[in-house]
Amino acid sequence: MPSRPLPVGLLTSLAFVISFMYALYVAAFGLILPAVGAAFQVGAAAQGALFPASFGGGMVGVLLSGYLSDRLGRKPVGLLCLGVVVLGAGLFGTATAFPAALLAATLLGAGGAASQTVASALLSDLHPTRRPFYMNAIQIAFGVGAVVSTPLMQAFLTISGSWRYLFLLVGIGFAAILVTLSFCTVPEGERSGIDFTILGRLARHPALWLFCSSAAFYAGAEVAFFSWMPTLLQKEIPSGAGYAAGVGSLFWAAMTVGRALTGSIIHRFPLRRLRFLLASASAVTATMTLIIRTPEMLLTGVALTGLCFSGIFSVLLAEGSEGFPDTAGTVLGMTIASASIGVALLPYAVGAFVDVGASWRLSLGLVPLAAVLVALLATIRVPTNSL
Repeated sequence: MPSRPLPVGLLTSLAFVISFMYALYVAAFGLILPAVGAAFQVGAAAQGALFPASFGGGMVGVLLSGYLSDRLGRKPVGLLCLGVVVLGAGLFGTATAFPAALLAATLLGAGGAASQTVASALLSDLHPTRRPFYMNAIQIAFGVGAVVSTPLMQAFLTISGSWRYLFLLVGIGFAAILVTLSFCTVPEGERSGIDFTILGRLARHPALWLFCSSAAFYAGAEVAFFSWMPTLLQKEIPSGAGYAAGVGSLFWAAMTVGRALTGSIIHRFPLRRLRFLLASASAVTATMTLIIRTPEMLLTGVALTGLCFSGIFSVLLAEGSEGFPDTAGTVLGMTIASASIGVALLPYAVGAFVDVGASWRLSLGLVPLAAVLVALLATIRVPTNSL
């Protein structure tokens, strides 16, 4: 059966659904770790290995998918990425041995991150005059998925009694997206096939290095902040332990609200200036949060920091797709991969400082420091081009 044209609005909605679905299982992954450990009779260290497996897969996935979608087309590469998610979810839901679960986590990380990258590049193609708005909107879709993920998955686990059904359901959802996309025509510009020289020119472009460095500092600061904040509440805030469980949901709720607000102003400011303002505000609110001594006020600081952090990544993606429209997929992939490096390193650095005797407050000072670096990088003006 030949492909049929799909209205731009429906293709746009499909891209949002991909981002939402990706967030659903990424944000809830920690919830099912004890049950996974019990199922395979492995300890915490082995359970923790699922994260680098997923992270490594995601790194490879975004780099390959972004570049290949520029050269071969969004639709064929997007279908491949969705297929990898379906395979990974099916394998994770049916695995009988832990090595198979590790492989499945790698496939889930690669396919999910790659699918979101291609979806973002597709939005850049579909809306060339409103790229900043749609780069922010797809991040809102991810944020909504992250907010509802934990309570939704907890309810599902209570009803079904098994984490396996959860991933089988994820696989079915992505399979439905794959089938829908396969029967639709996706508008494609001219694709010239594999050309590795473009990668060399991009790798030498100073603007791309600025985007990637900013993404690494931002993402590392964001994840370190909301990941370690519950520990700070428990370790250094009197009566703070009872508030620790709600930090993640509060932070992501504030991020989602902030991204909605960013969408209303993103066309009113030059992107580089907006990145500077948001990063500077994030540095201030994160510092204030670390100074606060009462749990209620600390949670207020967490919410304010989430609001300020919320738009930075959207602005970075918009800058990349606006500056390099002909290679948007490759640039977005490199930017997202750089963010993953930051996520891997900065939260680890916070824990490492604590291990050598620093307090949690002092160690989490890396968060506002990274935000300051993002702001400083935004002051550097480097022309972009489409190569």
